[in-house]
Amino acid sequence: FGKRNKGKNRIELGAGPQEYLRHVAVSRLFLDNINHIQASWPTMGLGIAQMAFFAGADDAGSTMMEENVVSASGTEKTEANELELQKIISRAGFIPKKRNSEYKILPTNLISEDNISALIPIQN
Repeated sequence: FGKRNKGKNRIELGAGPQEYLRHVAVSRLFLDNINHIQASWPTMGLGIAQMAFFAGADDAGSTMMEENVVSASGTEKTEANELELQKIISRAGFIPKKRNSEYKILPTNLISEDNISALIPIQN
């Protein structure tokens, strides 16, 4: 991941949202031996993570209580609770499910539809 800086002879590291979503989509197509692709909300934000579900991601990862590595890179939103993750999944038209680290589905208390203001993707 990287792009040229105009006028400066160096590379800026990091993928923008479009490049990230393309990588998720291509990964889903070509890495058919990988069962799950995670939408990276800590690095890309909740809105882009929500769009990643349409590109082929099927996992929102987990809630984070404290995170130091990603926040050091300048990302603003490094914490999300279960309600926030359920909202982005539901608004994208999918059904949120809890899982353990072995991807076994766990009982999930779904948020009520009253807490979902729109059934369209969030766009930042």
